[in-house]
Amino acid sequence: MVVREVDIVPPDPDAMALATKLSADALVEIRWSGNDHSHVTVHVLVRRDARWEDRELDFAPTDAPSERGRTVGLAVIAMSPEAVPDLPPIASKPAAPPIVPPIVPTGHPELRPPQPSARIRAFLDSSLGVAGSGGGVAVSAYGVALGFGVLLDRLVLRAGAATRLGNLTSIGVSTSTTTLVAGVGIEGAPLGRQASLFRARLRVDALASRDSFSHNAVSIVTWSPGLSLATDAGYELGRGAAAMMGVGVEWIARRTTVYIDNVPAARPGALRVVFSAGLRLQF
Repeated sequence: MVVREVDIVPPDPDAMALATKLSADALVEIRWSGNDHSHVTVHVLVRRDARWEDRELDFAPTDAPSERGRTVGLAVIAMSPEAVPDLPPIASKPAAPPIVPPIVPTGHPELRPPQPSARIRAFLDSSLGVAGSGGGVAVSAYGVALGFGVLLDRLVLRAGAATRLGNLTSIGVSTSTTTLVAGVGIEGAPLGRQASLFRARLRVDALASRDSFSHNAVSIVTWSPGLSLATDAGYELGRGAAAMMGVGVEWIARRTTVYIDNVPAARPGALRVVFSAGLRLQF
């Protein structure tokens, strides 16, 4: 038996080629998912029949690692081909062999189910975005956000900053927005068969927004508190990197009236819709 631990599960054709190279009767892929390893997918190739079989298993947070490993082992045995050699016929019916539950080694780190634990992680989000609000659409570069947090199950505490440059198209006023945010994010369960590759998250932030409006060398600068609600999805690229795309709504508590030549010209709305796409690095 050959055991290998990989970062990314190979495609089925590559896995089948590996099984043929090793002359293996079966090839088993065990994919743990969820930060508490509460879900596992058992993907088995029976090389003799050139077919794949799948089984999904869910565990409660109270299930011990040894019980999870024992359950996965039983599933692998049930899905694997029989390796009993042909026997000559005998007169009497043989007794059924006893069913012996598999023993999950506890001293071998490669065969032991991962242990759920709380850990500190740092991640860097860098993205470009488009934001729009009443009074015109601001098209801008969405700045760099750096967040640190404690990961407990799927909850992440985060903080960051962003900047946007644009204009109020209806009156030709240039805008500059700097936003400081702090809040919480919830990382969702893996999506699809490639469980470790595609994840979504929802975040809620309190924010402080610095808005600057400029026209003919005259500027107005205001600060306002607010809230934001956003969701994004990331596709894991490997080595801690993920491509992501998101959409969110920002609410600003204090709206600003823009004057041109002492005449009210525009009052941007309190809601801003933000679309973003970029890269996330996790350390």
